[in-house]
Amino acid sequence: MTSTTDNAKATSNTDCPDSNKEWRQFRAYIETQAIRDHGGTGVCLEKKKKSTLPEVDVKAIQQSSKKACEDDIDDDDEDDDSDTVDEKDEAAHAAKKLKRRAKKKSNKLAALVKARVAHAYQLRDRAETEQKEIYVKIFAYILLKLTRTSLDLVESHADYTAAHSAKDPVLLWDIVLDTHESSLYN
Repeated sequence: MTSTTDNAKATSNTDCPDSNKEWRQFRAYIETQAIRDHGGTGVCLEKKKKSTLPEVDVKAIQQSSKKACEDDIDDDDEDDDSDTVDEKDEAAHAAKKLKRRAKKKSNKLAALVKARVAHAYQLRDRAETEQKEIYVKIFAYILLKLTRTSLDLVESHADYTAAHSAKDPVLLWDIVLDTHESSLYN
């Protein structure tokens, strides 16, 4: 059977300490857990900044689509030369053929770019949603690890309302660091 002192020792490095002695362990524990549980997004506490997702590179999508479309059109370019063309209409027929090919290529390229750009934005939106969900989890995890005394300190901070309404773990962590390090080292 474990005593109350044993339980306090068992959780001392995972619950927010009220003394300078265990503060560094607690800080390292929270930052390490965020990285372990949430990978690259969890690094936000250590770096003290949220990571940003890259923007969709529409120009790169256009370039890769253009190359893919050119290859596809070249392979797909079968004309219906079933019409008999006399010599005087041969130039007009060649011009019409070039126009049809250019229009077909342009339409195919536009459709391909549109589809690829839409897909890229869907992927980015999904990643952004997942990232926001992770930030909320980290925010909640930090709050859960605070003792009642620590939570009172954090809630009394001027920026707490902003951090709480945005569920911003970086701002919350800054508040925890500010309130605890200033109270422990002063």
